[in-house]
Amino acid sequence: MNEIIFLGDSLTAGGDWETFFPGHTIHNYGVGGDTTADVLKRLPTLYKQQPEKIFLMIGINDLGNQVPAQKVIENISIILSRFRRHFPDTAIYVLGLLPIASQLWSQIDLSPGKLSDLNTQIKNVAEDNNASFINISPGFADEEGSLKDSLTNDGLHLNPSGYEEWANRIRDFVTKNETS
Repeated sequence: MNEIIFLGDSLTAGGDWETFFPGHTIHNYGVGGDTTADVLKRLPTLYKQQPEKIFLMIGINDLGNQVPAQKVIENISIILSRFRRHFPDTAIYVLGLLPIASQLWSQIDLSPGKLSDLNTQIKNVAEDNNASFINISPGFADEEGSLKDSLTNDGLHLNPSGYEEWANRIRDFVTKNETS
């Protein structure tokens, strides 16, 4: 049961997780443009699997579509409760949202202060649902709290260096052995 699911939006979809984590069977269920509501609709397609681990990062597109942060948190909580019901022996990891370039802050409403607050709420809902929270955001932020230019080409999506940073920040969680 060495299967791992990565679930999320275009940020997840863009990761070459099989290359970063050889020896694992990786299922990348990242879909460009997905919101928390879209992930909720897609969950039944995953239930036939019994992965060892699930990594979830979702919510940035909700904010870009003016979905209130509280609704993002509610939907993540529902996703996690369904994970627990359908995957009782699976290790669940919820990743905090990444920073974005400062020129996108007003468009996506995700200033560094809001990002920090939202990631704290995501951490709390993860813990409430017996999931582990991984805040990879600090390694991606420059001194202003904006996404580092060296990790992106457009201020939102990651370039190869950005994905390498992400993989390095979760490597121990992917490779450590879980006991049920």
